[in-house]
Amino acid sequence: MKNLLTFISLSLILLLCKEITSDQQIESNLKSKILSGDKELVMSELTNFKWDSLLILTPYSRPDKIEDQFHVDLSSVKHSEIEHSDSFNQLIFLYQGKVVNMVEHDRYPGDFSKNEIEMIARSKAAFSINLTEEKTTDGKQWIEIIREK
Repeated sequence: MKNLLTFISLSLILLLCKEITSDQQIESNLKSKILSGDKELVMSELTNFKWDSLLILTPYSRPDKIEDQFHVDLSSVKHSEIEHSDSFNQLIFLYQGKVVNMVEHDRYPGDFSKNEIEMIARSKAAFSINLTEEKTTDGKQWIEIIREK
């Protein structure tokens, strides 16, 4: 009986602490859309799971502060350590206030860092794909992804 309780307790701890890794399929869909020449990105068109809001963490965002600000638990995605990096944006998909999926998206192609950190309703998760005059270190045109208001 004691072993069964220990097993159940450990199983619950593992389930509650499960890390969510970057979804490679969404990342691939996102890159393809950004590089397609289209001028608009509608996030719901790139996903095939249930979500109702999107939170985009930009480089050097502090998840602890974001958790307090939006009253969400980001423990399952903190392992990416975005607060120490300027090389990617973190797109966090939520359903009823719980993290259900995540993408660590490199800033090229498609930098989300000019957006405000805010909770975005699925119905409003539309972005403009803007080519800028800036160039990447290997000479490609810099692309900004800006939320349409």
